[in-house]
Amino acid sequence: MSTAEIVPIPRSLHLGRAGRPVRAVVATLSDGTPYYAPYGEIVVDGDVVQCHLCGHWFRSVLAHLPSHGWNQQLYRETFGLELRASLEGRATREQRARVFRRRRRQELAVQTGCREGQRWVRSGALAQAAAAAARGRPQPEQRRRKTLATLAAVTSEARAAGTRRATEARLREAASRIRRTRSPARPSVAAGVPVRTARANSSTAADSASRSPSAGATMSPRR
Repeated sequence: MSTAEIVPIPRSLHLGRAGRPVRAVVATLSDGTPYYAPYGEIVVDGDVVQCHLCGHWFRSVLAHLPSHGWNQQLYRETFGLELRASLEGRATREQRARVFRRRRRQELAVQTGCREGQRWVRSGALAQAAAAAARGRPQPEQRRRKTLATLAAVTSEARAAGTRRATEARLREAASRIRRTRSPARPSVAAGVPVRTARANSSTAADSASRSPSAGATMSPRR
C-alpha cells in the first residue's frame, strides 16, 4: 500500500480511555459480533486490560462485562480464555490480594475455608476434582497455545531423556508384576497354627510313638 492510500483515522475513533489506541476489528463471531482483541489472548497494558467486545481498556474487564450483557463464563468460553486467567490489571489484582490477606487474618470463615483448601491440596483431592471437571471439556485456546510453546521450548535431548525415564518406569512395573505372579504362596494358617508348626508337631509325635511300646502288645506279669 502506498502512502497516498493511507486514510488517517480521527483521534476520537482510534483512541480509547487514557489515550490508548483501540485496535481494529480482529474478526467477528458466528453471530456477526465483532471483537477487537486476539482470540485466545488477554491484552494487558500495565494496570488496564482490553475488552474483546469493544476494544476499550479497563482496570477490570470483569466489572465491565455487564454493560455488554455478558457474564464471565460466557466471555471466557467465547474467546478461548483459561478459567484462572486474570481479566484485571496489575493494580487491581494487587488491591484484591491485600484485601484478601486482611480478611484471612480477621475472618474465621475465610481461615476455615483456607485450611480446607490446603487439606484438599495435600490429599490430592483438588487435583482429582480438577481433572474430573476438565474431562470431556475442550481445551481453551489460551491453554493450548501455552502447551505448544512449552513443548517447543523442550530440547531434543530433554525429550529423549524423558522418553527413557518413562520406558524404564514401565519396565520396572512390568518386572514387579511378573515377580508377584511367580512368587510362591505364603503358608496358610489353620485354626491359628501355621503349617510349618503343625508339621513339626506331627513329626515329634511320630518319633515318640516309635520309641514307646506298641499299643497292641500285652504286658507280661511279674513273677
